[in-house]
This record gives sequence, structure tokens and C-alpha cells, in this order.
Amino acid sequence: MAFKGLFVGVDRYASVDINWLSCARRDATALHALFADNLGGDCALLADEEATLDALRLAFEGLATCDPDDVVVIGFSGHGTSTHELVLYDTDLRDIAKTTVPLAQLAEDRRRVPHRVTIPVRADLTASRKRIMRVLGVSL
Repeated sequence: MAFKGLFVGVDRYASVDINWLSCARRDATALHALFADNLGGDCALLADEEATLDALRLAFEGLATCDPDDVVVIGFSGHGTSTHELVLYDTDLRDIAKTTVPLAQLAEDRRRVPHRVTIPVRADLTASRKRIMRVLGVSL
């Protein structure tokens, strides 16, 4: 059994049309440090300009190679849309459908990860936390 972690935090966005945040990067960095320092394993941090749509897809491809006995922790802190998508560094508000990650897609990506336990540490979005957990298939 191994530990795998993916922590994403976006305070600053490429688009001037997306308001900046002040604590999302710090939250993801703190969670990354907490788990990496205490559990080791393979822990990835995607923060601000590193947190692109392509980088998130690659990170999930990497998680899909884990062992069925692994424990996976995923955390996201940043903006979400009112229609339930994750807003990443390179999101273009003129093309939400192609530049965000719908929570339904995130749930599907999570289901492709062979693991014993997935722990969604934090989904800090503008959408309601209860709705997010329901879409991801995690009980509160």
C-alpha cells in the first residue's frame, strides 16, 4: 500500500476577467506539505500557473496507474462555476465548456483510479460543498 496525493490551489488566474483569491494556493501548499511530510509517497502540487487543464489531466493519468491497495488524497482550492466546473489557471470565460473541468468529469476520472480509499480533503469552490460531495460520490 502506498500513498498518492494531488493538491491543486489557484489564487492567480491568467484571465484578467477572473478575480484573484488570497488563500487557495496556501491551502493546497499546506495540505501537500502535511501529507508529503507525514506519509511520503507520491505527492503532487499544482499551484497557480502550474494548475492548468492539461496538467490536471496528466496528474489524473498518473493516478490511474496506482495500485488497487493505494490510498489517494485529492484536494482542490480555487474558484468553481455556478454550473459546477473547476476553474483552473488557464480557464477562458468565453469558452467555459473547453477550459474547465466539470465535477461530473472529475468524478469519472476519480472512478478510473484503482485505489482502496480516495479521500477528498477539500473541495473549496463557489458551489455548495454538499452538491460537490454528492457529484463526486462521497458521503459527508
